[in-house]
Amino acid sequence: MVLELVFSEADSGLRAVDALRRHYNFSNRRIKQIKFHGYFKLNQQTELLTVTVKAGDVAEIVDDISELKPLTLKEGAAQYVIFQNRWFVACNKPAGMLTHPNFHQPENSLSKKISDSEVHLINRLDKDSSGLVLLASNAYAHALFAALPEEKYYLTCVYGRVEAVNAGEEFLPKDAILQVEEILASGLLPELEGAARTAYIAYPICRREGSIIERRISSDKGKNCLTFYRVLGYNPEINVSLLLCRIVTGRTHQIRLHCLSIGHPLLGETLYDLRALAEMAKLPLAERHVSFKKEIGAEEQLKLDELRFSDNPLSTCAYRRLLSNLLELPPADLSSAAILTAPLYRQYCELNQLCQRQFLHSWCLKFADPLPQAQTPTSATPVTASYCLFAPPAEDMQNFLNCNFPQQAAALNAFQKTHFQIAPADETTNLQTVTAAESLRQKAQDLALNGRPLPDLKRYYEKYKS
Repeated sequence: MVLELVFSEADSGLRAVDALRRHYNFSNRRIKQIKFHGYFKLNQQTELLTVTVKAGDVAEIVDDISELKPLTLKEGAAQYVIFQNRWFVACNKPAGMLTHPNFHQPENSLSKKISDSEVHLINRLDKDSSGLVLLASNAYAHALFAALPEEKYYLTCVYGRVEAVNAGEEFLPKDAILQVEEILASGLLPELEGAARTAYIAYPICRREGSIIERRISSDKGKNCLTFYRVLGYNPEINVSLLLCRIVTGRTHQIRLHCLSIGHPLLGETLYDLRALAEMAKLPLAERHVSFKKEIGAEEQLKLDELRFSDNPLSTCAYRRLLSNLLELPPADLSSAAILTAPLYRQYCELNQLCQRQFLHSWCLKFADPLPQAQTPTSATPVTASYCLFAPPAEDMQNFLNCNFPQQAAALNAFQKTHFQIAPADETTNLQTVTAAESLRQKAQDLALNGRPLPDLKRYYEKYKS
């Protein structure tokens, strides 16, 4: 990695190593990397890291000489890449592709499709989800992006008519309530057409006992979670709602499980679907499958079920009401036979078969660049670039939106065309046009909820486990 920066007034009189630690997020490990495997130049002269710096000094820093080769993309990678600079690559991952390789599929992954060089995944998506994935070109960029306040927006289609009602208010930490209220008041991407109410889901999530894949809602064992959502539209002909979601925490299966917890499984979902909702309501839905990888005996299964429901903040009666509302069946008539013969259940199964995969798409990512930009010696403050990146929905999801939500699809397409924003490639232009982004960074730091996990709830609820 080659990093060029100009020291500012705040660095004057400090040793270079102290300035790098205090103002440029260099870790002790990276300082050692520079010392033993790279080099440090000040005003084009090789210096020790203990040299005293002053405002306007230009530094060139290399932490590992062996990694000076630039990140090269593979042939065919262009079909996935939305934007690239020397620090990161923004990609649009298709559904059905792993984000990173595993033992069973070492080649069918986004990182392998992009480059043979080492890339560092900043965020990940489930295999069946599509949309924005960021890959850092080196470890330093990865470390800075990992701590970056960012806004993540997802598009998803869920079954049923969604009423924007807050869920799990009791799990919000006290010092986060004001920030939550601010987001609720401003809405999600308020520039987007429509003024639908924004609501949130805050049920904590943990791993489901007996499974390495599934998650569940748990007030005792769950980690803090927060999902904001806004209903963009509802199509009564197919009984489907289009949602715009913003996740503040990034728990595994967060949107999928949170939508199920309010009684609206995702279209194309196979893990947290209507059968899972019936299971939460403890209904003996015929042919309900156990999605564990291993066979579990009846006695052990009963024990796991008791664990699953004992610390769920929603009662069995609540899940019965959700299932009843979704299928438009009286609660007293909920049974295996009634569910399987319900017209809305058959319609749901047909739609799921049509979709073939979960309709969840990482659509928009907004953040302030945490990396130092090139500066002139007269520049007193580092320049901060702001990004607003979009990943157009995959073809199957886009066609579904065009057919069933034409007005909303047109508004989304227009919005992403007019609001797509990247740092200008020309560094001189960058100095003149992007300085206002510093206020965006400051606001992001001030709002603890802005794209980062909520404060650890164990500070407020001793029963939480980190």
